[in-house]
Amino acid sequence: MLSIIVSSYQKDYFDQFSENVNLTIGENFVYEIIQIWNPGAMGICEAYNKGAEQAKYDNLLFVHEDIFFETENWGKILCNYLREDKTGCLGIAGANYVPYTPSPWWIIENYRFSHLSHYNANTKKRFDYIFTTNNTGLQECKLLDGVFIACRKDVWGKVKFNQTLKGFHGYDILFSLVVSKNYQNFVTNQILLVHYSAGSLTKEWLKNVILAYKLADIRHLNIDKKIELIAFKYFANQLRYLIFDKKEIIQYLKDFISFKHLGLINWLKAKRKIQYIKKNTKDEY
Repeated sequence: MLSIIVSSYQKDYFDQFSENVNLTIGENFVYEIIQIWNPGAMGICEAYNKGAEQAKYDNLLFVHEDIFFETENWGKILCNYLREDKTGCLGIAGANYVPYTPSPWWIIENYRFSHLSHYNANTKKRFDYIFTTNNTGLQECKLLDGVFIACRKDVWGKVKFNQTLKGFHGYDILFSLVVSKNYQNFVTNQILLVHYSAGSLTKEWLKNVILAYKLADIRHLNIDKKIELIAFKYFANQLRYLIFDKKEIIQYLKDFISFKHLGLINWLKAKRKIQYIKKNTKDEY
């Protein structure tokens, strides 16, 4: 049994989604779809919490409405995974290394895992993002992508979505990272879906990612200094590309430069990156 929770604002997509779920979730599988109508009325954290509070069943799936399941009988597959007490969240994309610097899950090769496709309605092109290394069906992860996040209701009840995040970004990072402190998150390659939106990286997106990282209060047990430098440089470049002003960029970089995580040599390289930005970034855009 499964409660499917959707923060919805596009009727056509929701109707298509509902029909697709009915056709693919599995014959005689018991489920409900809880639509939280949300054309910008509330942040997605609030919408998801409202939906979870209404849920009748012990298994929850938080999912976008602009997706299309291609796997048959995926409801049983999902619920079987959630039976394990150690399981926190289950997704179809994520990463098992989380840098100290705010980063999306997909930037670190060999630590990113996904089993989904994107379809561009304008170009009519499909892109398959299949990054898996495990044939068992499950890959341990910490951070999950928000297009599809499942968990038991008791797991959600202990954490809930943090409504300090008011928009539509960063919620997946914060929720999955907090859950990972007491449970094991996984990405599965046994459920395939197509997402009709590849998303967009905006200034609002990065601000929410930064806030999510701060709220998650990440504790690193294993540190890879090479990855930390890659993430720091990516973060610096994103701040410039998304047109943060110079003071904001320098302050954010100072907030997240870490001698412990970078080590001496990489810390010096990161400092040089900050000096370069100071010299080559306008004071205001």
